[in-house]
Amino acid sequence: MPLFCRIILICLVSLTAVVLIPLSGLIHVSADMMMIDRYVVFTLIPVWFILGISGFWLLKREIALKTKKLTAQMDITRQNEEQLRQERNFLDRIMETSPTGIVRVDVSGKLVYANKRAEEILGMHFSEDLSKTYDDPAWEITDFYGQAFPVEALPFNIVRENHSPVYDVQHAIRWPDGRRVFLSINASPLFDESDTFDGMVAVIDDITEKYKAEQDYKMLFREMLEGFALHEILCDDSGKPVNYRFLAVNPAFERITGLKAEFLVGKSVLDVLPQTESYWIETYGKVALTGEPAAFVNYSRELNRHFQVTAFRYVENQFACIFNDITSQVEFEKRMSQAQKMESIGTLAGGIAHDFNNILFPVIGHTEMLLEDIPKDSPLRDSLNEIYGSTLRARDLVAQILAFSRQGKSELKLMKMQPIIKEVLKLIRATIPATISIHQDLQSDCGLVEADPTRIHQIIMNLATNAYHAMQENGGKLDVVLKQIQLNKSELTGPDMVPGLYACLIISDTGTGMDKQTMDKIFDPFFTTKEKGKGTGMGLSVVHGIVKSMNGAVKVCSEPGKGTEFHVFLPIVQSMCDMPEKHEKMILQGGTETLMLIDDEKSIVTVETNALERLGYQVISFENSMDALTAFRYAPDQFDMVISDIAMPHMPGDKLAAELIRIRPDIPILLCTGFSENISEEKTASIGVRGFLLKPIIIKDLAKKIRQILDDPSGRIYPPKKGLN
Repeated sequence: MPLFCRIILICLVSLTAVVLIPLSGLIHVSADMMMIDRYVVFTLIPVWFILGISGFWLLKREIALKTKKLTAQMDITRQNEEQLRQERNFLDRIMETSPTGIVRVDVSGKLVYANKRAEEILGMHFSEDLSKTYDDPAWEITDFYGQAFPVEALPFNIVRENHSPVYDVQHAIRWPDGRRVFLSINASPLFDESDTFDGMVAVIDDITEKYKAEQDYKMLFREMLEGFALHEILCDDSGKPVNYRFLAVNPAFERITGLKAEFLVGKSVLDVLPQTESYWIETYGKVALTGEPAAFVNYSRELNRHFQVTAFRYVENQFACIFNDITSQVEFEKRMSQAQKMESIGTLAGGIAHDFNNILFPVIGHTEMLLEDIPKDSPLRDSLNEIYGSTLRARDLVAQILAFSRQGKSELKLMKMQPIIKEVLKLIRATIPATISIHQDLQSDCGLVEADPTRIHQIIMNLATNAYHAMQENGGKLDVVLKQIQLNKSELTGPDMVPGLYACLIISDTGTGMDKQTMDKIFDPFFTTKEKGKGTGMGLSVVHGIVKSMNGAVKVCSEPGKGTEFHVFLPIVQSMCDMPEKHEKMILQGGTETLMLIDDEKSIVTVETNALERLGYQVISFENSMDALTAFRYAPDQFDMVISDIAMPHMPGDKLAAELIRIRPDIPILLCTGFSENISEEKTASIGVRGFLLKPIIIKDLAKKIRQILDDPSGRIYPPKKGLN
């Protein structure tokens, strides 16, 4: 009851008491009813009236106040209901427009709600499918590979069993029309007021396209031939890249590097490869921090491989790199570059050899004639012998230059290398100190090679001597191994080699070794690391030239302080039939025939003319090939034989020989040259030339060759052409 109503009631009671008390007194004192009546009429009734009016007014006011309050409360209720309705409509719009499917399942597993996106994902219309359950057979629930999905692994069963949320449960459903949809489901349990399980609410995502894209990426990641790796750059406090961490690598990366993913992922490159060059970290750091991609070729000393790399940033501070192992390509390019360099140097060396031979020829010739003319007790004989010996050593040096340039002439035969190796090692053993031990391992059944025994001897001697020099100060061990091996295409070390059987000669030492810069130059002529006067620098270049001329290859492996190992590969000839070597005694013999001599070097013409005339021949000499051709045309029967140089101006010797044979087919012709890469004994024989000699020519060799040609009764080409029927 309101406060003012309680006050009026108290007043009414009080007034009634005030009136009744006197009235009770009157009744007690007097029985005069008139007094009582007057008192009631004039006192009590007005009071009651007043009090009644006041009470009515107060009651009316109370009713008005309650009505007003009730109206206000109703307004508030209506406002709350409207707000609630708006909020519910807002939530409904959110649910219906959500890009993620939302469903509610009751305690029995029945679908009681599905938003629009859920209907699209599940291929249903909720208003038409009120009876569907979470595992309705119409959906054909499977895993991503089409196999039946375990019932106990369905989200509703897990939530109902554990009363706890589940996340990213993935399975597929197949619509009745055959379409497969891949789902990712997050679900939470619902509870009523008494904390009793009351169903589940689930969020459903269609990850079909995402899954397919991931599968495509994974397939590419697994199957791509190039190495692929994801990395995170690591920086110091100043922001400078100092390391990077492996996040993922593909199988090609493992195959190329030999490093397994389980060993790499999570570790930094300096943990795995502590000697990694700073170039890798700096380059990758720039990519990861700036976003600027990079493409480069670099060598990894740790892996001993050359890589072609493309790196790019895919998120901040992380980068991906795609790379190819181009070690074989780089080594092939190096071999080709070396081959081209050697070819160029060889051409230069051949030209030098030609001029040098032309200089040596008259020196040797005049020295030979002087030695024949002077008395045996002449004081000049020793000097002439020294001159003659020096010119012969110079001739041998030119032969080495020609061997290096692959233009030297040698007689090849089928041979075993074992006896020559043993012979060389005996010679070496007698000359090197006891501080160097020699070990040999020669495979007895290593096949035959087609080679010049003298050249094989030279190869072994040069390599063994080179090894000895590398161990001269501190001693060591010289190992010589010969074995037969099969080389396939990927194992070939030279551009001229072909797959097949090879004799592999290995000569190794435990000496000082070489760095990469030195190894790049060791086959260059006149390059040497020895002190002045202790080597010409021709030894290894000669080995290289000889081996190349036999269609073989030389490979060297060396590191500073770890010695050097040379591998010489020579092709094995399948036929095991050896060819007997002919030995002929050199006989100085002259004659009376008329010889035409042509050479553009006057000094050579002079010495040859004198030498041949001393042997009894009639010599008509020319320094110009065109003059010689004119004279021959005028009197072709005057000459019994023609001796001509090849490299001459106006008309080279082989062209001149062809013209002379056209004029007189039976004319014997002997060609001589200091060097020519375009001519050989076989080629000259093919045009009808009877003989071929390399300058500088010793008079005895020239005399022998002339008699061989003139005395051959059959008139055939001498010596017989190889490989011709």
